[in-house]
Amino acid sequence: MGFWESLQKVKLQAQDGFDIPPLAETDQDSKEYPAVTGWRIALYSFVLAFAVFLDVLAPLDAALNSERRFMTIFASIVSVFSLLTWIWTSILLSRLNRPQSSSILTLASVHFYTFVSLTIVWLALGIMLATQTPYECDLESPSDGLASFWCGLAGTNISLSFIEFIFCGITTILLWKTTKGLSGNIGELDGVNSWYEMSKKKQAGATQV
Repeated sequence: MGFWESLQKVKLQAQDGFDIPPLAETDQDSKEYPAVTGWRIALYSFVLAFAVFLDVLAPLDAALNSERRFMTIFASIVSVFSLLTWIWTSILLSRLNRPQSSSILTLASVHFYTFVSLTIVWLALGIMLATQTPYECDLESPSDGLASFWCGLAGTNISLSFIEFIFCGITTILLWKTTKGLSGNIGELDGVNSWYEMSKKKQAGATQV
């Protein structure tokens, strides 16, 4: 065997020695995720990110706002719910692709009802903040000279709250259409009918009868 052949053999042996084994061999609970799981991860991440933004801006509004109607109270409520939202969403996100896990956090029902609840909550919070717009954006009445700042801050918090509502609603619909069922694992996708499809089949069968 010549020098170059020996060198090539050493390279191949080194590559074999440093090859990383597939994910399925290193983590029995995880697997490569399909496109649907990728969409779920993206939506969960958006919900988490906007909740973090609110968890920064809403406390700022609550702390600095001392003269305007109910905005201090409302901003404090939003601060609490945004904190709970991003913490709980990050926990669910970490269990999203564990089809072999028996943890309660991998149940489809936990994920689905979480986002049903968050959709309702963030719609209510957005409306609650929006009721204060006439007071936050009253640029004609005497103020501390920062009326435009308060208006902009309130508008940002209102917008973020409704964005949270939209993303939570989209996530709820995606889970409904791509999940095996309430009692199934959130990561079970291959070879099963979705909860939505099974419901349509049951309705079609009842109609035929």
